[in-house]
Amino acid sequence: MMKFKKMLFSLALEFDVAESLSVDEYYGAKGVCVRPDYRGLGIAQEFLRLRRLICKERNMPFTSAWMTAFGTQKAAARDGWKSVFELDLEKFGQQVDAVFKNTPPTFKFMIA
Repeated sequence: MMKFKKMLFSLALEFDVAESLSVDEYYGAKGVCVRPDYRGLGIAQEFLRLRRLICKERNMPFTSAWMTAFGTQKAAARDGWKSVFELDLEKFGQQVDAVFKNTPPTFKFMIA
């Protein structure tokens, strides 16, 4: 659990959202996770669509999240999310002393 916390903290340091995108407020999250036996049913895409609608309803400029899996990156792209920063996974793994398997070559910080 400590290694996971270190990874989350390190991700936050990789991309300064407020400074990079010149905003004071936005809705952020760590990503989207769907239980493996429920994947492929459109659940992640529905979560992302609802987050985007909540932002619109509350007059937030955007919502954001780190997309770290093939499925969430694809779901976000289908819902119109844009990648604003990509993190090379090999370099990040060395930084946090981790080896990532069955993941895309980059983690994407995406906004909608």
